Amino acid sequence: MDHSELGEPFENFSFKFIEPHEYEAVLKVLEGHLYQCMEPMGYKAEMAEDWNGFFKAMLHRGDNLSYMAVDTETGQIASIRMVDHARKGKTADFPPMKHKANVESMEICEKLCENENLYEKYDITEYGDMFGLVTVSDYRQRGLAGEMYRRGLHFLKKRGFKIVKCGFVSPFTRRAGKKHGYKEFARRRFLECIGSDGKILNPNADDGPDGYICFGIFDLRD
Repeated sequence: MDHSELGEPFENFSFKFIEPHEYEAVLKVLEGHLYQCMEPMGYKAEMAEDWNGFFKAMLHRGDNLSYMAVDTETGQIASIRMVDHARKGKTADFPPMKHKANVESMEICEKLCENENLYEKYDITEYGDMFGLVTVSDYRQRGLAGEMYRRGLHFLKKRGFKIVKCGFVSPFTRRAGKKHGYKEFARRRFLECIGSDGKILNPNADDGPDGYICFGIFDLRD
């Protein structure tokens, strides 16, 4: 697999696309460091199987868009960005989720995006759909998140993508995204995320200025 699209090493990190023999290791990192970001939407550790199935399906589609940073000295995964390939007229074949909070948080996300028809608005037949940027705690505050955005958007543009969609729960990755031209089109505060029972998915979620989920795009057109 050609990893050169992701550029040269940065400090002691190399960048590569995720290969099949690495799938299980990647899922372990996502489960250990990413999924808890969904706690404001009701996620609990016992619900990890849903998200493992979600990202496993994405990896097994074979579109070669998800990538990671690796510590060149230890070989450890330092950061991961999951990216899906959305195509007009094709329904994503994700397995159904089993846990109520996950199902309802996904429904809220879909509703937030339903009025933003990217295909029609930008006259495109495909777009990159960024999910789950995570940097392992030992590697944070070293500029790695910014590098992951820069390199990912660069190779997606080279492959011909004009628009990249991205959602944010974490204020930290959201701030990194804004530095690279992220344009928001929808948001909802965590305490306004209501389930089918009429209750807030997580009544203990952040009620401060960063307490919201949002969606938007990176516009890669010249």
